[in-house]
Amino acid sequence: MKLIVLIFIFFSPNILFSQKEASPRAKLAALQKMLASNPPTPIHKALNAFEQNELPKLTPNSIEQQIYHSIKANYLGLEESYAEAILHIRKALQIAKLYSDSIQPSIYTHWVARSSYEQIGHYDKAIKQGKKLIVFYNKDRLNQTLELANNYQKIGIFYKEKTQTNRAIEYFNKALAIYQNSPQTTPLHLARLYRSFSMGYFKAGDYTQQLHYIKKALVICKKDSSHTSRRLEISLLNNLAGHYLQVGQTDQGLSIYHEYIAATTKEHGAISTITAMAYMNLAIAYAQLNDLATSETYFRKSIAIKTRIFGSHNPNVALAYGNLTILLNMMGRHDDALIASQQSFIANTLNYKDTTPLVDLLPIIAKYKILDPINAIGNLNNRTMAFQHLYKKNKDIANLKHAHQTVLAQIAILDQAKNKLSDQDKLKILNKNFMPFTIGIKLAHQLYELTQDRKYLEDGFQLAERSRDATLTSALSSKRALNFGGIPDSLIQKENQLKKAISKLDKKILEVNKKRKPPYELQEALFAKKRALEVLIQKLEKDYPLYYQLKYKNHIASVQEIQQIILDQQATLIAYYIQFPDVYIWSATQQTANFQRIQLDSNYTKDIQAFRKVLTDLKYVQANATIANQTYDKLSHKFYTTLLKPVLQNSSNEHLIIIPDHLLGHLPFEAFTASIKEDHSVDYQHKNYLIHDYEIQYSYSGTLLLQNKQQYDTQAKQVELLAVAADYKNKVVTQKNRSEEDLMFRRNLKPLPAAVNEVKALEKVTKGIFLYDQQANETLFKKHLPHYGLIHLAMHGILNKKNPIASSLAFTEDGAQTEDNFLHAFEISNLPLNAQLVVLSACETGFGKFEKGEGIMSLARSFMHAGVPSLVVSLWQVNDYSTSEIMRFFYTELKKGKSKSAALRSAKLTYLKQRNGIAAHPALWAPFIQLGNQEPLTLSAFQLFSFVNGLLLLFFGIIIVFLARLFLRKKV
Repeated sequence: MKLIVLIFIFFSPNILFSQKEASPRAKLAALQKMLASNPPTPIHKALNAFEQNELPKLTPNSIEQQIYHSIKANYLGLEESYAEAILHIRKALQIAKLYSDSIQPSIYTHWVARSSYEQIGHYDKAIKQGKKLIVFYNKDRLNQTLELANNYQKIGIFYKEKTQTNRAIEYFNKALAIYQNSPQTTPLHLARLYRSFSMGYFKAGDYTQQLHYIKKALVICKKDSSHTSRRLEISLLNNLAGHYLQVGQTDQGLSIYHEYIAATTKEHGAISTITAMAYMNLAIAYAQLNDLATSETYFRKSIAIKTRIFGSHNPNVALAYGNLTILLNMMGRHDDALIASQQSFIANTLNYKDTTPLVDLLPIIAKYKILDPINAIGNLNNRTMAFQHLYKKNKDIANLKHAHQTVLAQIAILDQAKNKLSDQDKLKILNKNFMPFTIGIKLAHQLYELTQDRKYLEDGFQLAERSRDATLTSALSSKRALNFGGIPDSLIQKENQLKKAISKLDKKILEVNKKRKPPYELQEALFAKKRALEVLIQKLEKDYPLYYQLKYKNHIASVQEIQQIILDQQATLIAYYIQFPDVYIWSATQQTANFQRIQLDSNYTKDIQAFRKVLTDLKYVQANATIANQTYDKLSHKFYTTLLKPVLQNSSNEHLIIIPDHLLGHLPFEAFTASIKEDHSVDYQHKNYLIHDYEIQYSYSGTLLLQNKQQYDTQAKQVELLAVAADYKNKVVTQKNRSEEDLMFRRNLKPLPAAVNEVKALEKVTKGIFLYDQQANETLFKKHLPHYGLIHLAMHGILNKKNPIASSLAFTEDGAQTEDNFLHAFEISNLPLNAQLVVLSACETGFGKFEKGEGIMSLARSFMHAGVPSLVVSLWQVNDYSTSEIMRFFYTELKKGKSKSAALRSAKLTYLKQRNGIAAHPALWAPFIQLGNQEPLTLSAFQLFSFVNGLLLLFFGIIIVFLARLFLRKKV
């Protein structure tokens, strides 16, 4: 931890008095001023004098006592007596609650508290104090001052330390906006902020941006000869050396580190946090040069300095021991590595002290607070490696079990950390810490093979489950918590309004981004809405315990639960986890469960690309009929024999539930072939597709299967349909409230004439609302959406491969001001959906970019985020006419009471039976898959009897009128 120089200057007419008055407030103000000077004026004697002469006279719990304790904490922080500083700042904060209207004393106390918690690495508490400062700054009309900008910068740094880099960059940008609008801003203010940006981007793994901001800061420092500039330049040397080491330029990084250590020791002394950090970084550099003995020397120097400054329980000490663990593993001293790892774990807790590295950590993690979760995960990963090395050396299964147990401890810590992260940060943290899942699954399989203990089958499955859905399961848990957590309707409405506002601002910024950098006002508004949502969620978690409990319950499905709740006698679950070249497969029926490993050959990725080519590109298939057919036969059968045959060979079950992983999520398994003709004749109608033998359902995870089942069980089974057929005939050439990119997309959208026929056919099947032409716009869709249990969207889907969250569905353009008629994925996640089933009769709605921890990022996943338990989606661009036919068949079968997956299978088989030649190619019938809950729905029937009764009444009415007239004529 770097030494933090506190430079807050506290002037107030209520506090600063002339020395003649010699009041306690005046003396306190003088002490503050001494601390605020740069460098701080020695105040030891003055502070002692105040404590002896004035402190006993102060009224208990007075503002003067609050200021004294704040000054004392400030001073002790500068002296690096952090534990004592915390005692004083706690007392100051306690008193400050009594004087919340006294703005200046409150600002000073919260400012010192923020810095004190920063010094000991308690970033959650530092953030809390920083946010309180924002409130007081705004009360004091300091909302555009340098102090406020610095506070935003500090909060960003704390989020960076917590690996919430997205949020950190948001706060840095907020600080930058204030600096750029303030005439008091100096180049050094910007240099410090640029350094913060560089550290944020380094943490995020964006080393190009990191170097960019380091260089910007160094340019400023070299033009300034002040003492402050010199210290900042020294700090930047550390960042620069770290950058070169990270990108592999070791010699350059090492040279800069020696320069940095010399400058640091001269500037800060031999015993300082900055010097300790310099030694640690130099040790890492020598390790990269394979000079391990020298590296160990510098690591131990760093540990000695940090322990002397921080004590035995501090994240900085934990990090130092963690680095030593890595080195000792590299040196083959694995028993020593375990000891160092345990010291790191101890340092990462407040008061845990057991030095035994063989202890079960799971109950300890549940009992003791982990100070730096990401640090702890990394350290335990190195401990796992030490146990694995020892197992390889002595074949003692106890070491393998210790390694597996250590992985479970890492995941437990990761779960605790994830609960406090945004979706984007969850994905980043999982991308950076994905190794525990992979190693854990490998260890579970090894132990299962050695022991045949079902526990390891379940452990492996649950690790795979945890790795799949970083944000989706938590999003559904949050939705459930909101609905069943006792939250008042007014607060639910407030959360929905904030989410809707954030989606709208995201959309506006996305539009502006296509032309230029978004204006400050938009970024400012988005920042404010996100913070408001943050505050609301914190209030809900604090005030409504059931909401908190439901939200963070984090229940992960087991194979046994799926057997009991999901599988019937004809169903087989098959779940995959790929860590190339290994594929781990869990298979289960109601009675049996298995866990096996297979290996892929080196052509795995190329095979999937080649198969997708002959599966989806009809032009290519027609132009290269023979080669395309042979490739299809070869690869469709290869995927069957590799991925499915080992699981299905002893099973007669006809219903498969597939949980794919990685690129397997891009393939329809029903298009695989169980056998192929030796002559490779081109006959797509009569290939031995798996769809002939199996009903196939898909899910993102087993946990989602359970959640989708709960949603299905609690929602209405009889549903009415909202169907939309978008129209693209009228091309909008120009429009003021549309971006050029949107207009370009709109011009390139081809008409879908069969989409209208597709939806019109549904009018004959079930009751509902049917939107065509100009009515098929985004505004009307959103208006009707909450009231329907079945949604059918016949329109183009636009896939954004680089940024999946910007993918969209294209509605009819009606020129509306409030909606742009592109429904983006980030909007879908926050829609008020109550649908049991959404059918996306659109291009590539189930296809997307693969993200670790989240699976396939697609439009379909966004609907799952919104709480839809079941979907029918496409894996590639679909043919307008064949889609219309398959959808007509699908709804006909669904109306008969078939399950969703069975209805879709029947629809495809009906289509295939009626086609031959190229019209029977899987490109035309295989793109649609059924995701999530597959149980039947009851489509609302027409009121047939009412209709017939109406006709009869009309008929009898006509007869009565006729007879009455006839009677009157006769009477006349």
